[in-house]
Amino acid sequence: TGMVEVHRYYTEELFEKPVGELMTKAADIISVAPDADVTDAVKIFMDTSVHRLLVMTKGEIVGIISTKDALRALMKNTQ
Repeated sequence: TGMVEVHRYYTEELFEKPVGELMTKAADIISVAPDADVTDAVKIFMDTSVHRLLVMTKGEIVGIISTKDALRALMKNTQ
């Protein structure tokens, strides 16, 4: 039961943490422009551990592209 209690303690502690302590810092966020090629996004996905990229124009978020979005586009292009 010791392991269960340790797990419960850390789980409860995690749920009490503010989002600000868990979030990705703005300086660490990777983004792409709306006119970037899908292959550019795929290269970033392959070179990093991120699975979503912010799509930004003039410092504003206009969307998000995920690995699933990129794969879907590439598969559609090969069919």
